[in-house]
Amino acid sequence: MLSSTLRKLVMRNRATAFHASAAREIVTTADDANLEVWHNRGLLPSQPAMFLIHGWLGSATSGYTLSAAMRAAEADFHTLRINLRD
Repeated sequence: MLSSTLRKLVMRNRATAFHASAAREIVTTADDANLEVWHNRGLLPSQPAMFLIHGWLGSATSGYTLSAAMRAAEADFHTLRINLRD
């Protein structure tokens, strides 16, 4: 039990640091809607990008969204987490 609690704490700290390193951008769509995007850049400009959209009750900072973004970043992707909350 202690090891699983410690593992969750380490993962939460990594996710917090990953989110803190992201650039927050506001993208305005053609119909004037504003989207909040959290962008973690890869090491090279030529790396592919992965867009992540959270589930129904989630957000760009949900644990599962951050976890997926961190895995994509480890696989050399730029990651863009789009926040669709009001």
